[in-house]
Amino acid sequence: MSNVDVKGIAEYHLGECNDYVIGKVVEAITEALQAQADTIEQLQQQLEAASAEWIPVSERLPESGKKVIAFYKNSMGKERNICAMWCDKFTIEHHENDDLDMEYCEEKDCYYWPSGWYECIDNWDDYSAVVVHEGEITHWQPLPTPPNQQERSTCK
Repeated sequence: MSNVDVKGIAEYHLGECNDYVIGKVVEAITEALQAQADTIEQLQQQLEAASAEWIPVSERLPESGKKVIAFYKNSMGKERNICAMWCDKFTIEHHENDDLDMEYCEEKDCYYWPSGWYECIDNWDDYSAVVVHEGEITHWQPLPTPPNQQERSTCK
């Protein structure tokens, strides 16, 4: 904002300028910029989901803790697509009800999930994620955008 002449803009449009007017102009500009940033973020997510191309893990990993569709071959050679998430080291805190191995971070005095891939299981009471251990995930892609309320209600 340092490059914007708020006082000059206010005087030009309003014919006068005081701290109240400058504050209102700054507030309006801030709100407009935030709305544009939100729109850009939504469009980026839509574009990422629309492209839906498989991304090799050798090129890029998803954001830690973000659910994606992951692909791998299991120990029997069968191809699997699963809802999964990547966990970077010391990014997801371990909670008492998690039945996972854990890593301790002395610096933060906290326990964390070990880094790796986790299959997301949202329909179990005891577990929300389990370590993927029967194969190596090679590709992933963002989850598609869920159907809107109207689309969901037509399926009844």
